[in-house]
Parts: sequence; structure tokens; C-alpha cells
Amino acid sequence: MDSDVAPLTANENRSALRYRRPRVADGSALWSLARANGLDENSPYAYLLWAEYFADTMVVATTEDDDDTPVGFVTAFARPDEPTTVFVWQIGVDEGHRRRGIAGALLDHLATATIIAPSTCAANVSRRPGRPFKLVLWC
Repeated sequence: MDSDVAPLTANENRSALRYRRPRVADGSALWSLARANGLDENSPYAYLLWAEYFADTMVVATTEDDDDTPVGFVTAFARPDEPTTVFVWQIGVDEGHRRRGIAGALLDHLATATIIAPSTCAANVSRRPGRPFKLVLWC
């Protein structure tokens, strides 16, 4: 376990997590998560658009017991002029599901779902020990 992730107590939610691409129907939940996390308050409609047109560079975390409702998300996009560069825009996790490594796992899933050249912009990458990839955050 990473040193920055606190162990769960017996009372904390230990539901199995699933990671998937967003759906347009997730737009409202993603907007609510962004708002609850103090992220830029974009229009609720923006999250519908991102889920529709940027789903290839977004990941949503859900729990099996929450009717597939998002409990975390990452929004990103590949730069048109540098398709191996992925700009991460927002990461948000529901307060009741924090300190479980979900944000890091969202980035992991984003990196494996997105084509990223391993040697691109090596100075500006997010890397965890034991992971063979590099996620370019900004170059």
C-alpha cells in the first residue's frame, strides 16, 4: 500500500470498485462530484459534452453497491498538436470514498486507456513505483 493512503478501518466502505469510460448519463453526477470537490464549476452541460466527446480520455470509478453511480472521475484530453500528451483537467473523488487510492487508480486507468509514448516529456510525469508507464501531465 502507498504510504500516502491510510488503511481502511472496519467502518469504512470497502466496496469493490469498477473503472470505466463515462456515459452521457453520468454528466449530472460528475458535475456534482466536481462541485463537491471544489473543482472549477463548469456548466453541468460541460460534463455531458465531455462524457460524449472526450470519453476516450476520461475514467469514472463506481462501486458495485451504488447502482453504477460515479464516486470518482478524471477528465483529460489529448492535445491535438501533440497526441502523446494528455492534459489532466480534473480529478474528483466522493468524500465518503477518499483515502483509498482512487485518484491514483483513476490516473492508472487513464494511462492504460490512452496511448502515451513512454519517453515523452520525461521530466513532467506522474509515476508510481512498480508501474511500467508514465502519464504525461503537461509538457
